[in-house]
Amino acid sequence: MKVFYVDTEGLEEFGEYMPYPLEGPQDGDVIVKAEAIPTLVQLCNQLGVSVPVAQATA
Repeated sequence: MKVFYVDTEGLEEFGEYMPYPLEGPQDGDVIVKAEAIPTLVQLCNQLGVSVPVAQATA
């Protein structure tokens, strides 16, 4: 099974970006370096899936 990770692989703390590696990706997995909520909302919009958060941020 192909797994997609949506993660920035880091976080901003006190104005400074602090990278961290993902734990557990396997060969063949896909890492999408992006923020989860905007990326998933965009995916829902492209698939025509209606979810409350997608309507709130559209």
